[in-house]
Amino acid sequence: MSRMSAAERGRPSMSGTRGRSGRLAAWCGVSLLLTAVWSHAAELKPFTGAEIAYQQSLGDVQQHEIPVARARRSGGFVQPREVETVQGQRRSVTWGHPRGVSSDEVYAHLRAQLPEEAWFECTSRACGPSSFWAHTQFEVSDLHGQDGSQFFAAVPARGDDQARIHLLYVVQRGTREVLAHWEEILVEGELPR
Repeated sequence: MSRMSAAERGRPSMSGTRGRSGRLAAWCGVSLLLTAVWSHAAELKPFTGAEIAYQQSLGDVQQHEIPVARARRSGGFVQPREVETVQGQRRSVTWGHPRGVSSDEVYAHLRAQLPEEAWFECTSRACGPSSFWAHTQFEVSDLHGQDGSQFFAAVPARGDDQARIHLLYVVQRGTREVLAHWEEILVEGELPR
């Protein structure tokens, strides 16, 4: 059996590379490039005493629905009245805060680090049920808390190099622990608004 070149098999060749080591070098280069782009992303400084509860690094490019209106029950499901859809890569972190810290303080601290303009911002029951944010939007069940102590902001960031969307959600749980969840989406292309 004879060996066929990449071009003969209908696959694009990796110019300047040979075999596994060449492909590995090419993939490492792509990985380093993505890491370099991502390292320029904004970092939020957590509130004093916060500890990381969950963290997810840069994921694959996916479609993301960004709530830009209150979540409400409709046809047996809770969903936002309006969403913006974007393609991009996402990373997230959830911080836990000790008892005695208020969700107001944590939200004010984190929100002050983001651009002023928001697509949507809500507090308390105006955000809808916390179960939507915990289970549907962010898929972090520990974010299910008291509807009256929650905050959310969807904040676009238009930079020179990359458009981003920040999603910030803060809630106090029944245990009186405050959780803050931040997601950053690197948007492919232009922002929809």
